[in-house]
Amino acid sequence: MIVMNATDQIRELQAFFDLSEAKLGQVLGVRERTIGQWRSGGLAPQGVDRLELERILAVKDLLVDRYKSVDKAREWLNAPTMAFGGPTPLKILLSRSVSDVLGYLEMPDEAVYS
Repeated sequence: MIVMNATDQIRELQAFFDLSEAKLGQVLGVRERTIGQWRSGGLAPQGVDRLELERILAVKDLLVDRYKSVDKAREWLNAPTMAFGGPTPLKILLSRSVSDVLGYLEMPDEAVYS
C-alpha cells in the first residue's frame, strides 16, 4: 500500500470527482484557500480536517472497488439515486453529507439499490 501525502490526495480527489478547489472545499467544509494550501504543500490537514479528507478518500476507494472502473464510478456519482431521494450522490457529497454516501457504499451489495 502506497501512503500518499495530502498534496497527492487532494490532486487525486480533484481528478476523481472532477472538483475545483472551491467545490472540494465545500465537500470537506474548508475554504478554497485551505485546499490550495494543502495542494501546494504549504499546510497539511490536521484533526477533523484530516478525518474528513480520509472519509472522502474512503468514498473514492469504495466506488472504484464496487464499480471496478473510474468511469462507471463517475457515472454512478452523477446519476439520480433513489437511495438519496433523487439527488445525485455528488450533490449529496457537495451538501457535506459524506457520511450518507459512505454509509450507502459500505452496505452489503444485496442491500444496495439505485
